[in-house]
Amino acid sequence: MGKSSSGKDTIFEELMTKKELGLSKIVLYTTRPRTNETEGMQYHFVDEERLRALEKAGKVIELRAYQVVGGVWKYYTVDDEQMDPEHKNYLAISTRVSYEKLRNYYGTTDLYRGGG
Repeated sequence: MGKSSSGKDTIFEELMTKKELGLSKIVLYTTRPRTNETEGMQYHFVDEERLRALEKAGKVIELRAYQVVGGVWKYYTVDDEQMDPEHKNYLAISTRVSYEKLRNYYGTTDLYRGGG
């Protein structure tokens, strides 16, 4: 967690190279346009219609929206069965609010094995 341009991506990438940590990555969803990124690596790139369908199905755990010059971009976490918190440890870049929503959804011991 950290403010914009605080080095979150750099720390994230460094930690993900340390295989001995056994961390898995949470791939977030976004409605923003894809640039030079690979689908499913940095994000899952979806449109508003797909977001609405996921919300209707009760699959959206947390969602953040940002007003930018080109409109509103949304970033969110989905219970899409990519996560197995009982058997894996995860690393994600997030805000405090998104962390709290994930913690509430999965429970503290599933997200933080340090005794939370």
